[in-house]
Amino acid sequence: MKRFCAALFLFCVSGALFSQTNTEIDAQLAAEYFSQGKVEESISIYQSLLKQEFNQQYYEALLQIFYQQEQNKEAEKLIKKAIKQNPQSNVYSIDLGLFYLKISEEKQAKKTFDKVINDLKANSSDISQTANIFMSKNNLDYAALTYLKGRELLRNPLLFTYELGFIYERQGKYELIVQEYIGIVEENPSMLNQVKIYLGNLMTQQDNTALLDLAKKTIVEKVQKKTDNLTLPSLLVWIYMQEKDYKSAFTYAKALDKRLKEGCAYLVFEVAEIGLNNKDYEASFGAYKYLIDKGKDNPYYEQSLFGLLSSQYYEFVATDVHSEKTKKEIEKQYTTTLNEVGQNANSAPIMLQFANLLAYYLSKPQEAVDMITDILNMERINSLIKAEANLTLADILLMNNDVWAASLEYSKVELDFKNDELGSRAKFAKAKLSYYIGDFQQAAMQFDALRSSTSKFIANDAMEYSLLISDNIDEDSTYNGLLLYAKADLALYQHNPQVATQYLDTININYLHHSLFDEVLLKRAEIAIEERQYQQADSLLQLLVLKYPYDITADDALFLLAQINETHLANAQKAKQYYERIILDYPSSLYVTQARKRYQKISGEKAEVI
Repeated sequence: MKRFCAALFLFCVSGALFSQTNTEIDAQLAAEYFSQGKVEESISIYQSLLKQEFNQQYYEALLQIFYQQEQNKEAEKLIKKAIKQNPQSNVYSIDLGLFYLKISEEKQAKKTFDKVINDLKANSSDISQTANIFMSKNNLDYAALTYLKGRELLRNPLLFTYELGFIYERQGKYELIVQEYIGIVEENPSMLNQVKIYLGNLMTQQDNTALLDLAKKTIVEKVQKKTDNLTLPSLLVWIYMQEKDYKSAFTYAKALDKRLKEGCAYLVFEVAEIGLNNKDYEASFGAYKYLIDKGKDNPYYEQSLFGLLSSQYYEFVATDVHSEKTKKEIEKQYTTTLNEVGQNANSAPIMLQFANLLAYYLSKPQEAVDMITDILNMERINSLIKAEANLTLADILLMNNDVWAASLEYSKVELDFKNDELGSRAKFAKAKLSYYIGDFQQAAMQFDALRSSTSKFIANDAMEYSLLISDNIDEDSTYNGLLLYAKADLALYQHNPQVATQYLDTININYLHHSLFDEVLLKRAEIAIEERQYQQADSLLQLLVLKYPYDITADDALFLLAQINETHLANAQKAKQYYERIILDYPSSLYVTQARKRYQKISGEKAEVI
């Protein structure tokens, strides 16, 4: 039995050895000789192999050896022989041109490359293959010439646009890129969307400022000379939107809409929507207003009414100070629009906005509750809108201290959207409610569960509340201090800063020392910010950073200091210093990414913090 196994083993080994052909063994030997410095032996074997049968791998290996040994005559012979053996392939003619470049015979190289181009046939596959060979040899100029010759041969000026654009992008030839893409749109307007895709791909790969500027300049010049071309202005609108210059985009979209008999309202509406999503409320307001002024027959009339209100709403809530006049005007706008379009499923999102205004800015919480109730009683209401209404109603009820009713509304959304971000928002709101009323064990369990939420913001906030609870147990294992702090937190949410301050004062009076003292300072600063006492907030936050530089609130304080100085105290350089401290001293802070962006914005786009 042992002899049989041994015989079987020897048979398998010998089979593995003989599974390789003699040619492959010779090729391995040639490579081994070359690695050992036995160059002549290696050359001899490769030449012998190529005499038997031409092989691309052996050809390339031998050519590289000739180049390395500076045996130029042998290299030239090898390439010319390959051309004779493979007349159907351009790769060896291109190798010959590259050889001439290597030995500084530029004229001969040009002659060789030109012959490759001139010998091309009207075959799309061969043209692409030849261009790819030039590109693989890093000869981008002749790769481009190949595609241009291909267009001529195939009599189609629109061919190979993407390929040429890619080559010009690698060469940094933005002017040629623009000529290519704009030329295509001029020849064939139906290619507009494809050109947008091409340009969009280029913009995602690098800084697009130079490309966009050149494209804008070229289009404007062409539009002025050829006013009947309506496709180029549309492309110009798109370019302005890529730059987030929605005001200019609206200007050209409006001009295009006025020139077209059938109108171009869809483009104006697109500018309005994208401008709104990117928080350019002025441009979006203007675009929506223009569409409304076109009259009720305009298919975008009702949507523009809603968009106009949304522009006003988001700009209003982003502003710290509101005059009574401004409040009355926005209330009138919502009332007038809802009277015109009616309260229905289409207007429900606007009704939700109005309910928020009534509750939080116009001091009319009961009217807000009534409006949301009307939404919830609608038939065929979108389930997402209904859930948002439940959440908004719960928030308003909590603001009015109706804790149990708020909890019920949150629970409805949590149950209906278990695996959705809306459900996570409801769970987080319920956890905060437990925290507000002092049920810290329940709150901690809920926050811990939310730390794995798919929403980064909810997960981060849940982690902060979880740490707040776990880090602030009193010495007697009670939560008396934290209970006072939670009541202050709730009072601030309910827009009652005086009551919040009283709870914070009680903490400082009742305890000589407490782990909450840094949070108390932070909360006092938040109260000062809400009351627009920015200098006082600045002083409180500076004190926090000075006394508690190693506590978890230190980076919160620094980020607030930076924002206050940049936005309210007109001290950008000081804000820059605070952003820098976050980046350098608190590298694991959740604010690092935002701090770096703001630091670079203040310092200049290319500034870096090391």
